[in-house]
Amino acid sequence: MQENTYRMILLLLCTSGNVALALQSEAVSQKPDIKAPSFDAVSIRIVEKTRSIRSSSGLITLTAPTKQCDYRADRVVCQLTLRGLILEAFQLKKQEIADFPGLDDRLFLIQGLTPSNTDITLARLMLQNALEVRFGLKFHRETRVIPVYALIEGQHGAKLHPADDPEHRKLLNVATPSGGRGAVISMSPGQFSAVAISLDVLANDLNTMAGMDNPVINMTGLSSEYKIDLHWTPEEDEQSTSLKILDSGFRNAVQEQLGLKLEKRKLPSNLFVIDHVDSVPTEN
Repeated sequence: MQENTYRMILLLLCTSGNVALALQSEAVSQKPDIKAPSFDAVSIRIVEKTRSIRSSSGLITLTAPTKQCDYRADRVVCQLTLRGLILEAFQLKKQEIADFPGLDDRLFLIQGLTPSNTDITLARLMLQNALEVRFGLKFHRETRVIPVYALIEGQHGAKLHPADDPEHRKLLNVATPSGGRGAVISMSPGQFSAVAISLDVLANDLNTMAGMDNPVINMTGLSSEYKIDLHWTPEEDEQSTSLKILDSGFRNAVQEQLGLKLEKRKLPSNLFVIDHVDSVPTEN
């Protein structure tokens, strides 16, 4: 295990923009006479996910990284799989997309030109349009019963510490791209802490960072923000060259140290269902 500690700061933004984006997207799709916002120009090319090079020490395999969308003053730049592009464009969580083959097979570099100082919500609508025009994306939404993990209080109740100390909450004064307030999260192998975090956000972190096979849904009924400081013995992975921040120990720490429980259930969920999408975009 490497001795270096990797720390990340995530700015957890409010979801009001997501709601507006979904409503605008739905309105455009229901009225074909309304022209969807589009990039002034857009380039899409396939990026080799892996390539091998020879060095003095032998053959080395390089893996191309994914890069989340960078919303600049006059352009949007993303390097993501089809799944990643759809998640970003429609502001979905991974578990909200129904399974569809090939979404993670290729990596794409998208560069879209926008009018100066385009709002990020409008830029995401342009990205939706690029997916529909260049990849032939067609979709609908439907409710399905799916297996989930319900995050609930354990037998002896939750062991949570509310983040209501005024001095402590001063740590939340972090500038965010939207000008809002952000909660600071710190992560390193075997450690997860947060200045102030809701259990909805914690459930989402479990979805993406603890190797969960089904979505995690907060069903505790607790809506406050809490101070979190978890520690565990991280999994050893000497062969891995990637940055492995969290592992299944995170899930166990949540249950044992926070007095919470993950219970398997089946619940109805509103899913983004892909009817068609091409694995290769039309030419630039």
